[in-house]
Amino acid sequence: MKHFFLIILSLTLMSACVTTKKQKKDSVHKEQKEIVITAIDSTFFAVDDNIFLRASISIKFPNQNNSVSANIEIAGMDSILIKITAFLGISVGQLYANKNEFIMNNNLESITYTGIPTEENIMKTVFIPLSFSDLVSILKSIPSQSISKYKYVDNFNLFEYKDQNKTEQIFTNDNFSYKLVRKDRYNNEVFSITYNDFTTINSKKIAKKITINFPQQNGNIEINYSDIQFKDTPTSPMKIVKPKSYKLQNIE
Repeated sequence: MKHFFLIILSLTLMSACVTTKKQKKDSVHKEQKEIVITAIDSTFFAVDDNIFLRASISIKFPNQNNSVSANIEIAGMDSILIKITAFLGISVGQLYANKNEFIMNNNLESITYTGIPTEENIMKTVFIPLSFSDLVSILKSIPSQSISKYKYVDNFNLFEYKDQNKTEQIFTNDNFSYKLVRKDRYNNEVFSITYNDFTTINSKKIAKKITINFPQQNGNIEINYSDIQFKDTPTSPMKIVKPKSYKLQNIE
């Protein structure tokens, strides 16, 4: 009988230990999940705001290594205007895009590109796989989907979104940075974006440093904001026109 009680006591203690460990593990996972949710919760981002951004941009690819400056205006999630200058303030190009069209003036080659701003068309134009919605989301530090569309993957402490064409995964260890990785339907990484050094303006947060890696192109782009302003209305006309002397190239 004594041995029986000892066995029961041992089993009870073992069960208690397992339960305690599970509770601690569940508590850690819950805490980690809340950290990720807070980091990507769209209510903290400038989704519908008009923003003016002044940026320095470093571009590093096998056949291109440049540093430029840019003035960027974003009207909500509807349109974007980017004016790019190089050394001594020389204008090298402008880009205007909305959900239906884009127009880009390449001042160095005197060419104007136009088309629908899909990932494929922008890839043909500037050789990076980003659509209009990707560009706006990245520059505003916003995940490309609303948080409700991401599923929490407990074992890996990440949020994941999947559709028939892509998978997106979001990782973070704190409320001040996060990383988004996009993969294609074949599980090949298309790009990864790391958002760092968040600042809060008008109760909205935006990263002051954004690094985008493109493994298939073996390159990266680093964006650093020196000025971030929230606007009631865009400060510039949200449109550009083709100079008469420029060659027109429609991207399809």
